[in-house]
Amino acid sequence: MELKIGDRIRELRKGAGRTQEAMAAALGVTPQAVSKWESQSGYPDMETIPALANYFGVTIDSLFGYDGERDRRVREICAEADRMLKDRDTDFDALIAMLRVAVEEYPANGELLARLGNALYTAGWKKIGGSAYTTADDPYIHADTEKNLANPYWNEARALFERVLDMPVSPPVRENAVIDLLTLYWEIGEQRKIDALVAAQPSVTVSRERLAAKNSAGSWKPLGDGLLAFLRVTADLLSHTASVVTTADEAYHVRVLRAYAAFVETVVPGDNTLEATTFLFDLYFWIAVHAIRGGDLDGALDAMSSMFVYADRQNALFRTGVHAYDAPYLAECEFDTENLYELTDAHIFESMLECVRRTSALDDALSANPRFAAWRAEKENG
Repeated sequence: MELKIGDRIRELRKGAGRTQEAMAAALGVTPQAVSKWESQSGYPDMETIPALANYFGVTIDSLFGYDGERDRRVREICAEADRMLKDRDTDFDALIAMLRVAVEEYPANGELLARLGNALYTAGWKKIGGSAYTTADDPYIHADTEKNLANPYWNEARALFERVLDMPVSPPVRENAVIDLLTLYWEIGEQRKIDALVAAQPSVTVSRERLAAKNSAGSWKPLGDGLLAFLRVTADLLSHTASVVTTADEAYHVRVLRAYAAFVETVVPGDNTLEATTFLFDLYFWIAVHAIRGGDLDGALDAMSSMFVYADRQNALFRTGVHAYDAPYLAECEFDTENLYELTDAHIFESMLECVRRTSALDDALSANPRFAAWRAEKENG
């Protein structure tokens, strides 16, 4: 980029209605020096640059005219990183390398640091994974901290997320950093850090979604957005609870998750479920998993049928633009399908079988689902 700091200084000075003489006196330089700067015959020395920025009330980047270019470049990198993070077939080594170059160029940008943290966090799951255990006399799930501490992706991600929380970033980026950081703290047994970070967050009672829904005027959109947020979070909490509470039998988990899925389908009825499509898919996925674990293969097949309704619906919506809901409570809400990702049968079945004890007998039973049978045959013949 061509350096035109002189043009920028003249622009700022004239915009502020100041003379070269007044500016020179304030900065402790001669009027001739200011004249040289503005005519591109010379440049301010390094010690004067911060004083110049402070004099005009701008950042040093803005003084050099870099703000627009920098912001555009950062937005482009973030958009590409977000696209790659949503792609289940992403080459995470390439994504991490791209973000490392960007962070080296813009080391103080929290948005880029957060994306690098996200890439490392996900790569840590995909390449190494987390480890946890239970014992016969202890119903609680405990992290295998020694193994998880050896995950280099997570160690770097944890340090990055801690930095991000001390930087100005957008609310969604901050929330994702908090969520991922809490998971990483759990994986290494840092309960004190978990407690401190949780205590620093607002409660459900004063969350922006609830407050907007309860205090909106002239629009039903905040109400609908709040309902969707709480439906999504409750689905996540129930799925998590069913995965970690070992004192309940699998049939109980299935009943609870089915009841909640039916409730969501009541609030968001019909085929136009939009965002609810994503967590309804997740609910039926976990219903199938818990049914398999409990030996209820008929129940698992039934859940898989519902699961594929939402998988197909999600794939049909993928990147088709912004859509509105039909549901009465959500009449003024919209959903941007850029936030979706494609669900392939291979990914679905591979993820499901990672959650259960796979046997040939189980494969035979699940092959009553035509899509499972087709995927199995492809795997065996490939």
